Amino acid sequence: MAELYPLSLGLHLKRIFRELELQGQIYDLPLNKFWKPAPGRDLAVQFHGRPAATALGPAAGPQDQLIQNIVLSWLGGCRIVELKTVQIMDELKLPRPCIYAGNLGYNVEWSQELRIPQSLVEYVASSMIIDILLHEDVLGFGADKARAGDTIFDLSVGYDLKGISSPAVRGFIDATIDASATIERLKEEVPEEYRRFRDIPFRNKIVNSITLSTFHGCPKEEIESICRYLLTEVGVNTIIKLNPTQLDRPYLESLLHDQMGYKNLQVNPKAWDLSLTLDEAVAIVERLEPLAKERGLQVGVKFSNTLELVNQQKFFSDETMYMSGPPLHVIAMTLVEEWRKRVGNRFPITFAAGIDRENFPDAMALGLTPITVCTDLLKTRGYARSVTYLNHLEEKMEAVGAANVEEWVLKAYGLSEQARPQGCWQAEPSRASLERFCAENPQQAGEARQMWQDWVSDTSILNTHEYAQKARTNPRYRLDKNTAVPKKIGSALYLLDCIACGKCVPVCPNDANFSYEVEPLEVEARNFKIVGKQVLPEESFSIRVKKSEQWAVYADFCNECGNCDTYCPEEGGPFAQKPKFFGTMETFQHHADRDGFYAERSEDKDRLWGRFRGRQYYLEVERAQNQAHFTDHVLEVTLDRRKPAHPLKTLIVEPGNNGHVLDMKYYFWMEKCLEGVLNGNRVNFVNVRFLQAPA
Repeated sequence: MAELYPLSLGLHLKRIFRELELQGQIYDLPLNKFWKPAPGRDLAVQFHGRPAATALGPAAGPQDQLIQNIVLSWLGGCRIVELKTVQIMDELKLPRPCIYAGNLGYNVEWSQELRIPQSLVEYVASSMIIDILLHEDVLGFGADKARAGDTIFDLSVGYDLKGISSPAVRGFIDATIDASATIERLKEEVPEEYRRFRDIPFRNKIVNSITLSTFHGCPKEEIESICRYLLTEVGVNTIIKLNPTQLDRPYLESLLHDQMGYKNLQVNPKAWDLSLTLDEAVAIVERLEPLAKERGLQVGVKFSNTLELVNQQKFFSDETMYMSGPPLHVIAMTLVEEWRKRVGNRFPITFAAGIDRENFPDAMALGLTPITVCTDLLKTRGYARSVTYLNHLEEKMEAVGAANVEEWVLKAYGLSEQARPQGCWQAEPSRASLERFCAENPQQAGEARQMWQDWVSDTSILNTHEYAQKARTNPRYRLDKNTAVPKKIGSALYLLDCIACGKCVPVCPNDANFSYEVEPLEVEARNFKIVGKQVLPEESFSIRVKKSEQWAVYADFCNECGNCDTYCPEEGGPFAQKPKFFGTMETFQHHADRDGFYAERSEDKDRLWGRFRGRQYYLEVERAQNQAHFTDHVLEVTLDRRKPAHPLKTLIVEPGNNGHVLDMKYYFWMEKCLEGVLNGNRVNFVNVRFLQAPA
């Protein structure tokens, strides 16, 4: 079973700033993929009374449970981060693989794969790193650092009142609402070379909103009680994440099967029994509204959870699976339309369903905040895709002359005239015009601002009906536009050498896959055999390493989700075939059922512990002497690395193994892996422990 093991804040900081210095990137995302807002376009929004520089964020999923997930999303322009759902059961056993995003998105994920205390550290440390990156002006704004904008963390919890109110989960929630104690503890992890960061005024109020996930057995009769608990006992703005099956069964199946053509997908009939109806959800939120207002808080909804299907495709071993991507976009937009038919814009709506570069501006035109994404970020280019959403929105805004999000709502579809309030003072939908009027008529400013808000709100409702109807008939969401899968070329993937496409790096949500450099190799080698009390060479054979660029997996961050296999053109899967490096000896030994390596570097020696097909190997390289000691713990050889076919010394470590052969191909493989992973020209999660501080 693959498990995740977080890295310390100190090592993350070393990785970030050394990689930025040496390679011009952070967590493998190049500088030119960092988001920088276009001059004259303000994408800022308000979320429960707090400002955020954009409405974009990662959905509570594989992109936001580890520090590097969250920081990568921020670098790509996400400014409202929906943190991965935390629940009392924090020792989940998930089938592997657990994600398939080759066209639509399918998964059998649940909630956080970390222990609750680990999640707390990851969330608080990622907030601290964002503060540090802002302080260091990594985005390159110079004196105008404020252009990077504000960032909001939105907590996600589940799945019943007993678990959420338990000391473990409640303590976690309280420690994110006020993270002061955790921040003070984490400051101690900041390396001496970056001690100046300890004095940064880190924000300690990490969250003021919680999204309740109503999936995975959440009792629907408890949803209202949980929300009352969050509003009153915890004191946070509360969002209810609703399910696609709020649409009644005939309508949803007609949309899915008849209108979009997905007759190959069967919705789990039990999903309707376990889910609130739309009218039940409306009634709950309306009952909660006075309670929220009484406490100066908001209650809202999120559309939507993934769609629960019967697992006919057999992507996973579970009987059910969860679908996201293009068809869910249409279903969720239809839900937004139906919701607003009932209650208008009284409650804030969060949106997550099939968002991509093309439809992100449309979702923004509906006044939805935040707009979170998962499936599209699992495709090629990964986190680098998110910056294109914001760039595309900026282009659309420029085309209609919208300087900010409210103006975009008013101008996107040309429907604002239908919603213009009676007696409106403005000739054009422009915030600049509003501000001029308020300055010239201060006694009418309050009324004017309210009229403006009503105009934007009413237009967003018109836009909702317009866009939802278009989405239901848009060919890009139909089955025939979403059947293509990433192509395989027929060759098999091996430990070393591949076609070197590099696709496995950005599609990994945890940035577990990485590249490293080696010197190509072609050498004659010999195995060595125990014959009685002697060690004799066998016939020679050739070892070749053709490519200077190789790929590996940082095992402590690989949960074997399978996404890299989906996008790798070769057969076998990088997570399964490429060398896996564990971060500590403890994790290497704990996962004795998984082949892989653990590397160490001292002042004069490099060491690599390895497992191939369950057998243990050990390589020690004395750099100054250019000698290597290699053993499988039965037979050991000492080699001049320049003449490896002729050992300087042999030693039978475990007598009584007549006929045993020391397979020397493993020596050459391990030596290349050790050479590459410790090469400081490229920073990775393995060698960052051994990199010297810059002068």
